[in-house]
Amino acid sequence: MWLVKLISNTSNEQKLAIETIKTKSGENSLEFFLAQARQLLEDGKFSDALVPAQKAISITEGNGEAWYLLFVRIGIIKTGLSRLW
Repeated sequence: MWLVKLISNTSNEQKLAIETIKTKSGENSLEFFLAQARQLLEDGKFSDALVPAQKAISITEGNGEAWYLLFVRIGIIKTGLSRLW
């Protein structure tokens, strides 16, 4: 079995990056939803990551990163790996 972990910065750097994306792209942008989903997964908030991942997919169904984040979230929940965080 392979376990993939998203590469992360420190929490404060990530929050600042998300706020920058929100300011530049808007709070309903693909980039903002992707950043939110990544942050929530990194923080171990797997259930919360579902909404921004789905919103990203609804904006652009062909976006590979959005689908990746959604399936990482689903895989972690369904396999029970969320207990490890």
